[in-house]
Amino acid sequence: MLARSFASCDWAELAGWWHDLGKYTDEFQERLRLANGLPAEDPSIEQSSKVDHSTFGAKLAVEHGSLGWLLAYAIAGHHGGMPDSECLRHRLLKPIPRAHPPDELTARTLPHHLPIRTSSNRAWNGLSFGMFTRFVFSALVDADFLATEAFMNASRHAERISASPPALSELGPHLDRHLDGVTKNATGNSVNAARAAVLADCRAAAGHPPGLFTLTVPTGGGKTLSSLAFALDHARRHGLRRVIYAIPYTSIIEQNAEVFRNALAGAGPNAVLEHHTNFDPTDERENRWSRLASENWDAPLVVTTNVQLLESLHHNKPSRCRKVHNIAKSVIILDEAQQLRVELLEPTLAALDELVRNYGCTVVLCTATQPAIVHRNDFPIGLADPTEIVSNVPRLFASLRRTRVEPVRTIEPEHLASELSAHERMLCIVNTKARARRVYEELDALGAESQHTPSAEPSCVHLSTNMCAAHRTEVLDDVRTRIKEKRPCRLISTSLIEAGVDISFPIVFRELAGLDSIAQAAGRCNREGESREPGRVVVFDTLDTLDKPYPQIHAQVQATRTVVRAHQDDPLAPEAIEAYFRELYWKHTGRWDRGHREQSVMKCYKVNRADASHPFVFKFESAARAYRLIDDDQTPVVVPWKEEGRALVDRLRDPSRPVDRDTRRRAHRFTVGVREIDDLITRLIVAPAGEHAPGMFVLIEPQAYDDRLGLMIEAEYDPGHYIA
Repeated sequence: MLARSFASCDWAELAGWWHDLGKYTDEFQERLRLANGLPAEDPSIEQSSKVDHSTFGAKLAVEHGSLGWLLAYAIAGHHGGMPDSECLRHRLLKPIPRAHPPDELTARTLPHHLPIRTSSNRAWNGLSFGMFTRFVFSALVDADFLATEAFMNASRHAERISASPPALSELGPHLDRHLDGVTKNATGNSVNAARAAVLADCRAAAGHPPGLFTLTVPTGGGKTLSSLAFALDHARRHGLRRVIYAIPYTSIIEQNAEVFRNALAGAGPNAVLEHHTNFDPTDERENRWSRLASENWDAPLVVTTNVQLLESLHHNKPSRCRKVHNIAKSVIILDEAQQLRVELLEPTLAALDELVRNYGCTVVLCTATQPAIVHRNDFPIGLADPTEIVSNVPRLFASLRRTRVEPVRTIEPEHLASELSAHERMLCIVNTKARARRVYEELDALGAESQHTPSAEPSCVHLSTNMCAAHRTEVLDDVRTRIKEKRPCRLISTSLIEAGVDISFPIVFRELAGLDSIAQAAGRCNREGESREPGRVVVFDTLDTLDKPYPQIHAQVQATRTVVRAHQDDPLAPEAIEAYFRELYWKHTGRWDRGHREQSVMKCYKVNRADASHPFVFKFESAARAYRLIDDDQTPVVVPWKEEGRALVDRLRDPSRPVDRDTRRRAHRFTVGVREIDDLITRLIVAPAGEHAPGMFVLIEPQAYDDRLGLMIEAEYDPGHYIA
């Protein structure tokens, strides 16, 4: 039974028995007879391509008591998605056609209790009941999908069964052997000693009972494999079923997945499931099993995105919720946990608390800049009593200090390119795509490369989400080669370079931003301790009014300004980081639950104890719309970058060729998000794809995509290292 993992077998089983009771109506039976070529028994019954077969079971559930409403949402939505309460009430008022379900089904009764503990924060109790409903819904729809697949597509179902990924318990020995090899080959510098200490702390902490943990490790401290070692040891000791590694950024999810594959190579090709929209279906890493397993996360190690994980916990559609029941009894590692959005902080923390309290999960908040999200009197939505895995965080930070963050200073916009040109290898990170393009063009115009090398090779490199993912990957590969060969390289980038990109410069310029962003930028400087002298991190403010960053960036900058006044000597010390997040989170109570278009997520889960006829006033569809991690109204456009991009655009525009799933997925690596799509269509820059690819758009003006700068029609704030 799929629901065993979260102690709700009886509830999910009952949902399974009741969800299709509407198929016993005369109307549905008549439809089955006609579909199988049999004569109609009752010609008076009107035939329709669709027959409502889910309302009957939902209505029966409500008739069995107030808790039956929880089953009613799941049953009523098992095809189209769990509805809002008003929609469900309207459906329950519909007259049900004559039906003759077996007595052994209708005679069943609701279980006596719900197997959940409500939160000590009473405001979160509605979400507790809503989350329970979603887990039952998930088990129901996944079982329904699998049963239908076994009947309708036996070969596909056999493929799913025969792939048989390794058990989670088998992965630990492979990781141990890999880490032993890394340790033997490591040099004896202070960076490797600190990484070994982090790994030892992770091993030691694995014996703690399941719950909430923090892993606070400076950038470059080896937290990726150390956190996996904790997860595998912890899961083995406590009988947990899988590890879910969630990452917010395009730039590091593929990198981390590849690290895991290399570390677990002996476990076979199906040890790691990589699930995100940028995964290339032509890549040898993806096979038939990975496509099937991504539907419900039936895999030992899942490497995915915050969007896939966190949005599923507030979604209502069957396809997005199939995996939810498989999240139970997992070790969930939230990498770069400081990226939790302020506007969705309360529903996010409430959902994480729910996973730990009622679904047997261990959650690890893994970051170099631990957000101050612990419960306190002045921060009532905080999480209670997390266990820090690192035994001595201040000592670890001191041992891994490889940079010096210089005091914030003003650099006039017209002087920035000139100052950057004085350095043969440097990284400059700015807040907006418009500024990145402008600084790159000014630096390139200076002809800075001719001052240092006779080579005709340009030293300036540009990186932003105006470039498609395939383009960015090629640029980063080129930058790494330049650095390794000690060739000139001046990289101008937006913030997408900051988190997890394994790259190192002797000096990094960072436009004033959030303190966590500055810490991430510092992680691209002297990353491996290759220089005995601390790398320089120059934080600058241009006071330029041409580019106005989003309000989110403005709030982060203001919080940084407040904190650095009191922590000038070491603005990246743990106490400074905590002060920064207090400024960013604690003082913005009105923003903790402000979802898409200002809609509250928590208010979608109301418990009305005074009305037994309608005790659970839930808005599942509204919650799904409100909880959007990427609150950005951009439309993806496929660009003709290089031969593969041009071939994809031609394929998508060809009305005579159907567009299969693989083509759509491959196109993700060649898309750029744009605003004002209608204006671009009018100007004949962008066009809808062919009739076989509804909802997709392609760039038809090839000169609008530059080989150095990417798309030339969008140059705004770069939110875009997030990915679904």
